[in-house]
Amino acid sequence: MVFRFTSLSQKKLGIDKLPKEEESSNLFSEWYVSVFYVAHRKYIMTTNAESLYTVISKGAGISDYGSYFSHIFFDIENQLREDDLEFIYFRFIEPLKREIVLSKTINRSVVGSMNDFIFQAQFYLRDLSIYDASSQVNESPMSFLDGKNPIYYLQKYKPSII
Repeated sequence: MVFRFTSLSQKKLGIDKLPKEEESSNLFSEWYVSVFYVAHRKYIMTTNAESLYTVISKGAGISDYGSYFSHIFFDIENQLREDDLEFIYFRFIEPLKREIVLSKTINRSVVGSMNDFIFQAQFYLRDLSIYDASSQVNESPMSFLDGKNPIYYLQKYKPSII
């Protein structure tokens, strides 16, 4: 699993120079990480490269990549559960989380989408909980997903009931 950090997130999490890992053939295994602020509070946005599914985490107490990784999988699982997509965690994330590679960002489309999400999140976090703000962001239609939203995009992987 590859976690790609923006230059600001590298700085805020104390990560030294990172290599640029090649893009994986399985974009479900790639996550982009950015840091942003709302009312002087630090938040960390983690976005999946394939689906643009986004998890917003509180940045308080997260000052290095070790503390980031001790929180992020819990936050991803809980956000997926909130959005009734828990199966995604156990099918696509859990099996890969033991092999983590750190890298610089390479996909400008994903970073651009994250910048749009950050703008939205800064608005939503004024009045909504962190989970509700993440869900609102994940309901935004994106041109990167042919006008679909991340939650709709992930629904296609939902196991069908026979």
